Amino acid sequence: MKSFNRGDLVVTADGRTQVPLYNGNVQVGRMICGETATVLDGVPTQATGRIYVRLGTVTYWVNADDVELLVEGTYADSDSDAVNHPAHYTYAKEKLGGLEVIDILEAFFPDEPLLWQVGKYMLRAGHKGSLLEDLEKARWYLDRRIEQEKE
Repeated sequence: MKSFNRGDLVVTADGRTQVPLYNGNVQVGRMICGETATVLDGVPTQATGRIYVRLGTVTYWVNADDVELLVEGTYADSDSDAVNHPAHYTYAKEKLGGLEVIDILEAFFPDEPLLWQVGKYMLRAGHKGSLLEDLEKARWYLDRRIEQEKE
């Protein structure tokens, strides 16, 4: 049975397209392939194998064997991490050679504040709050930039 540490980021395991999310004994949703969840308590209960994770702002439990480690836990809840290195902007840091979202935005859009916002919302989509809301915000900034270009 797998175990994780508080603050680890996990994704669906073994190419699964979705993993059931539970509250109590009731399945209340699904974690879709590509979504990340933050581990709150990663030591599985011996009898059930469940661990507790946060997806967005909601806490669920999942079967430990249904998820796998994406990034080791540097994302525990602390004020300095939430301000200086929030998880929804640092989730892919290991895969990006230590870069955070802000590093990418500064490199690609130093003089384009509207495109900066598009990039920010696209890169964090699904990692903070609602995926749909982030996509709509990105589209709003992109539409505004397109209108500027037409003028």
